[in-house]
Amino acid sequence: MPDHERGEFWPPEKSAPSIDLRARAANQATIAVAIMLLAVWVARDFLVALTWAAVIAITCWPDLPCASSGSLAIVRDRWRRCYSRL
Repeated sequence: MPDHERGEFWPPEKSAPSIDLRARAANQATIAVAIMLLAVWVARDFLVALTWAAVIAITCWPDLPCASSGSLAIVRDRWRRCYSRL
């Protein structure tokens, strides 16, 4: 018997069953894929909105330098030139 008062502890008599390393790697990969699929399923509405935001941002990219220059006259003139034909 180990002497618990002196801090001597022995390993347990029963050891855990050994799992094959390949089986362990397969289990970890399965769990990782399941977690990723669950994350995509939870965030699917956000991902759709993010995709549309990217499409709109790419479409508006040519207008950004004028709008960020601080000159509203440039933006107004460009808008009139583009949409006066309508």
